[in-house]
Amino acid sequence: MQSFDNARRGPLGALCLLFQHRGLSIASLGAIVTILAMALDPFVQQILSYPVQQTPGITAQATMSQAQTFAPNANYTSFSQY
Repeated sequence: MQSFDNARRGPLGALCLLFQHRGLSIASLGAIVTILAMALDPFVQQILSYPVQQTPGITAQATMSQAQTFAPNANYTSFSQY
């Protein structure tokens, strides 16, 4: 039971589970997936990219309100739109 708990906690425990069970249990499949995910993760992060593209004809800008003072006892039930 301890080997299953260790495998749940990370790749080192998954590797120990593979050696203890010699790949004979269904949990070994999960351990292999865990180890492969750790190996492939940096490469997948390098593949993904999100290019920024300008949309022609749209000049809208995002705005956000900023607090100028802090009043701890104020009741802010209504918000004003700019």
